[in-house]
Amino acid sequence: MGKTTFSGPVVSQQGFQASPVELSDADATITVESHNGKVIGVPAIGSNRTFTLTTPTGAGIAYKFICSGAATEAQNVILRTETTDNSVFFTGGVSFLDSDATGAATVSSVFANGSSNEQLTLVTPGVFEINFVSTSATEWFVWGSVVSVTTPAFAD
Repeated sequence: MGKTTFSGPVVSQQGFQASPVELSDADATITVESHNGKVIGVPAIGSNRTFTLTTPTGAGIAYKFICSGAATEAQNVILRTETTDNSVFFTGGVSFLDSDATGAATVSSVFANGSSNEQLTLVTPGVFEINFVSTSATEWFVWGSVVSVTTPAFAD
């Protein structure tokens, strides 16, 4: 058998490119050109940070945000759409593991309303993985999990 050569990005079984992108401790705009199909590491942050998803051009744009810090944050991670008029919104939800529950930790679900919620706030998160996939030019499917002492929140 001959040697197989590959060109272009390596794609994992989950459909994400192998080379992750590490954000800096600053607000940032997430673009198709720089972030589509990539795992996006959110580092330790010094104050609340907003990561803005540009308006999708159609279905199939994918982003995976993960915690790449070394400890629970004292600040909030805010993931939002570029629009502020509810014309681009989130559908779906995230699972929440309450790490401050008395006795055993508790797990619950938090859902976007599917018609106008354009922001997800991870309040002082520990570990998290949040996935977005555009289904059209107006809608992002969102799913994932967040470990924190405070419930994440979707909002307009």
